[in-house]
Amino acid sequence: SPFMENKLPDGSQKHHITALYNVGVGKWFSPYIGWRLSFLGGTLHWDNQQLNSNRFVNANLDFMWDMFNSFGGVNSRRVFSIVPFVGLGGAYTWHYRPAEASEIHRDNGELKKTSWTLPVSAGIQLRFRLSKYVDFFAEGRAQFFGDNFNNVAVGEPIDMNISAIGGFTFHIGGSDFKTYNPCDYTSYISNLNNQVNDLRGALATST
Repeated sequence: SPFMENKLPDGSQKHHITALYNVGVGKWFSPYIGWRLSFLGGTLHWDNQQLNSNRFVNANLDFMWDMFNSFGGVNSRRVFSIVPFVGLGGAYTWHYRPAEASEIHRDNGELKKTSWTLPVSAGIQLRFRLSKYVDFFAEGRAQFFGDNFNNVAVGEPIDMNISAIGGFTFHIGGSDFKTYNPCDYTSYISNLNNQVNDLRGALATST
């Protein structure tokens, strides 16, 4: 749902909801922190004296934080997790309809037909573990663009788009993490020391 120039001649406002498409790849560096490169695109609709639309594609580099692993201990079998994220991206918009929806002009007086922006975003993901290899997720993302995102630069200096996404995450090789337990190493070192002491004792006896 875009929050941009949004007013009809009679003063009424309406936010339009449109289907978008999303795909991404990423990696968890640890049970706590990970990154993701995601691509989002589709058609946006908004009102600027009439119903306008444009197409856009957006790439985001997100940094993700697993709250439950951080506060509740690492558990790769946890069924439900909350994952906040922040990101920086790039967006390309084109195909403005009607063509006059663009109010930004080039130096030669012609209307611009495309636009580039660098949005920042923040959101939260709800993750449900289905198996070692598959999660279901639902997330919300708010993106903040420069005012030229839809090629109309009037009113507020920032355009915003709010999206809700659901889908599946596939873990290549599984989603298990090995945790460090110092007690395991203490026991192993103790056994080695005992073996060394036994060897010293045997050597002293033989001499």
